[in-house]
Amino acid sequence: MSIKDMINEIGDYFRGIDYFNDALIVKVALPEQVTVIGNEQRGIKVAKSEDGLWYYYGDRNTVEIEDILDLVKTTVKVYEEAKKKAKLYRAKCEELKAIFADANIEDLETLTFEFAKKKTKKPRKKKQEETETKTEEE
Repeated sequence: MSIKDMINEIGDYFRGIDYFNDALIVKVALPEQVTVIGNEQRGIKVAKSEDGLWYYYGDRNTVEIEDILDLVKTTVKVYEEAKKKAKLYRAKCEELKAIFADANIEDLETLTFEFAKKKTKKPRKKKQEETETKTEEE
């Protein structure tokens, strides 16, 4: 994946790339509730500036820009998923409130939770193999 594509994936949060002395720096704007983690093993550190931006940085002689952008992408992905889960949680709580308001206690005591199974299409290859097997048997 190109650097341009990586930047596009974090576009809403990306604020720039910089060099300072031997440091390669990627600047991002992340919401306060985001847990930001560096990757010391790969030589990537993270610091928050006074202006509210997060600086992902490492020695430009040992750290690749792609590694830094990948870490930012992972942070953003985890945050976006947590945000979606929180929104879904609130919606499901509202559904439960409505159920509890309308149902009697006997019905509520039988309430269970389960995941709906996603419908998947069976591959056509299997049907083709069965046809070939029947033809060979004849």
